[in-house]
Amino acid sequence: MTKRSALLVAGLLAVAAFVVALEAPRLKRIEKRGPAALSPVAITLSLSPAAVGAATRKVFNNWTDLAATRGSARFENKFPFGTKWSRFFLFERGDSLHRLFPPDEQVLLDRGADDFIPRYVAIAPNLRRNDLLLYEPTGDYY
Repeated sequence: MTKRSALLVAGLLAVAAFVVALEAPRLKRIEKRGPAALSPVAITLSLSPAAVGAATRKVFNNWTDLAATRGSARFENKFPFGTKWSRFFLFERGDSLHRLFPPDEQVLLDRGADDFIPRYVAIAPNLRRNDLLLYEPTGDYY
């Protein structure tokens, strides 16, 4: 390629870039929006809180069960290995031995963009004493 043709190509590219810059404001803008704000969901269960807690403990792995076996093969996971639920465990608010359930201050600090957390913390503490936390404790997978 000669010097003259190289200058011609460079000039054409400059003119094309100038035209694109002039037309850019009129190009269609694509905007990505997040999900619409959801309204809070409330449900009233006909069972007692103790019965709901017992049913929840029956379905999910409980950390105290794993801790009692000290991670040995005696622990029987309620979900097949490798499924998304097999690494989740329940932690109880009042468990004095395995204190993973965070205090209200920590819940508020780590809430991210979750707007339901302040409403949860505003619930009277005596109404939250039987709450359960479903959590993947290693942090390696979720």
